[in-house]
Amino acid sequence: MVGHSIDQDLEHLNLYDQNSKFAKRDISEYIGFQSLVQGQPQKRKLKDLAAEFLNAKIQQKTHSSVVDARVCMCLYRQNQEEMETWLKQDAMMQSVVTPTFSL
Repeated sequence: MVGHSIDQDLEHLNLYDQNSKFAKRDISEYIGFQSLVQGQPQKRKLKDLAAEFLNAKIQQKTHSSVVDARVCMCLYRQNQEEMETWLKQDAMMQSVVTPTFSL
């Protein structure tokens, strides 16, 4: 599943499950699409990502979920290799267990 702020959408639809096993590719979570504000990564609006990376104007007068989905797929396809590498590295970092020692 590819989208922008997917968890939020799934929560609104009462479909959110932290333990689900399907592959999610959330454009808003990818560090390559985030901006730095005071040294901290910040998620950006899909509208802004479309303008910067695709030279596309979306969400002008109306908001189309179909257009949003297409933009997300375009962004993902353009950056698929980098996103997948980043996801693997992020997963490895999260799986590192800090050893505890007992005396």
